[in-house]
Amino acid sequence: LKMGEEEVNNFWENLKDIQDNMIELWKEEIASARMQKLKLSQPYRPQSYKLVELSENLLAQVKSGEKLYIRGKPADKAYISASNETYEIVEQNHAGSSTFLICENLQVPTCKQNDQQSQEDSTICTMLSSILTTNYCYIPCGKMVRRLLIDDIYDGSSKSTSKQQWTVDKLLLAIPSNEQQLCDALKQLHVCEIDGWLRLLNVNYLINLTDRIVREIRANNLDTISIEEAIADLEELGLISVIESWFKWFTIANDDGGQGWHLDEKEISRLYAEGLLSTAQSMELKQFLDAWKESVPAEIETKLSYLYGIALIRDNISPEVIEYFPSYDLPADRNEQIKLMFEKKRIWKLEQLRPYFPANNDAQIHVILEKHCRCYNDDGVTYFARRHA
Repeated sequence: LKMGEEEVNNFWENLKDIQDNMIELWKEEIASARMQKLKLSQPYRPQSYKLVELSENLLAQVKSGEKLYIRGKPADKAYISASNETYEIVEQNHAGSSTFLICENLQVPTCKQNDQQSQEDSTICTMLSSILTTNYCYIPCGKMVRRLLIDDIYDGSSKSTSKQQWTVDKLLLAIPSNEQQLCDALKQLHVCEIDGWLRLLNVNYLINLTDRIVREIRANNLDTISIEEAIADLEELGLISVIESWFKWFTIANDDGGQGWHLDEKEISRLYAEGLLSTAQSMELKQFLDAWKESVPAEIETKLSYLYGIALIRDNISPEVIEYFPSYDLPADRNEQIKLMFEKKRIWKLEQLRPYFPANNDAQIHVILEKHCRCYNDDGVTYFARRHA
């Protein structure tokens, strides 16, 4: 496309007019813009502020009005948690690229000098060359809970003699976890509130209590009345708080939406398995299966799938051995956890792994394990094995 000489001259004249107008506008803007001095606060405390970049989930919970909690002892890692999630706080250094100024009374640069705002100096509270980010993590807090409560086990008759007594609120201050994970751990460990304090229940006491409750339920058809009425009928068997906890742990509401309920066969069966394995730690598989079947109440089935999350079958020992391996007793560090799991058992089914990664879906489990394991599918079943296995 060619332009004539006159068109070229007009183009350059128009361009010069545009440049002149822009320079004049820029001069007017500078002349009328608000200028502020920045000064350091007195006293200047550079460590008094931290900038935290929240995940989308945490940000959404903050916007909805939910509280966030910073947990962890001074010598430990720091964690930030909401009601159902926990994130590790990690520092990211931005030295050499960006410095963040946290200021007080900093006014918008486009404010004009002739407005009614007074021109004041802005105070620099701190200068940050790093920010804190949050990485999702799962804290197997059951091990910590058990360590704190182990000296105060309830066996049906003993009163608390522990110098340190615990509530949920106190545990949340001592353990870097969120409330949902802590409550799940308390349920898994069979922790009951007695006289206002949390107590671990002795497993043999709980098994004996289960025997008696199941017999009474079946003898008197208590599963035909509401749970509240059934608890009232069973109050002679123990403390009401213990009986109420038992029904929360070992019964399931019927699907009809009414007051009906039935025994939770899986949880009852797991309890008796834990009674055998927590004492022996490991047994020959055949011996265990026979003892387990004989120990449970009548009409309660025993299935190996019920043991996912509390026991594993060693696949590198002959004859086969079953070993007590509760998910709550694993190391807090995810890499150490995976290393220990695959030292104990070389090949895992996906369904066997799920209880050890309770806050993750199957896709997330694949992501967590892909650095350590190879995944393969055999006849529709997904397996994970150590890379060198």
